[in-house]
Amino acid sequence: MSNRNGDARRVGLVSAAALVIGNMVGAGVFTTSGLALADLGRREWVMLAWLVGSLLAMCGALSYRALARRIPESGGEYTFQADSSALRARSR
Repeated sequence: MSNRNGDARRVGLVSAAALVIGNMVGAGVFTTSGLALADLGRREWVMLAWLVGSLLAMCGALSYRALARRIPESGGEYTFQADSSALRARSR
């Protein structure tokens, strides 16, 4: 696709990733908000549920970040869970 000047328009990796993430999150918000409103009854409760959920997700992300810094090996969650008990034993 070209703009008026004839220059090609490109989407970089960060822009493409942001587009995909935005679409996934947006679709989830619009799909589940109606169900949450039906269950909770008031929009204030729905907003509170989204806030609590986002805080819990942030805690999870920060926990994984801390584990990744302490266990710099490949293997992801399996390695974290296998080595977590060893880290706990070493810190005592």
